[in-house]
Amino acid sequence: MARPRSVDDLVTQGRLERVPADAARAAMHLAAARSNLAAARQLHDPAIRYKLAYDAGFEAVLAHLAARGVRLRAKPGHHEAAAL
Repeated sequence: MARPRSVDDLVTQGRLERVPADAARAAMHLAAARSNLAAARQLHDPAIRYKLAYDAGFEAVLAHLAARGVRLRAKPGHHEAAAL
């Protein structure tokens, strides 16, 4: 599969789908991202801190997508699609 160059490519590949923009959903994901970062700051275990930071970044991407009217499809590789 060719590397996607745009959101439209990811939609065509079935990795993203267009939905109505949802500010409330975006706010929920941003709150989750902030919560994960706050928790990471309180811990000393680097592996757990890394996991929480990763999760925070993923939630921030989900917030961005929700605000723009796009969401990841629930299928294998959806974390990879978020990074593109």
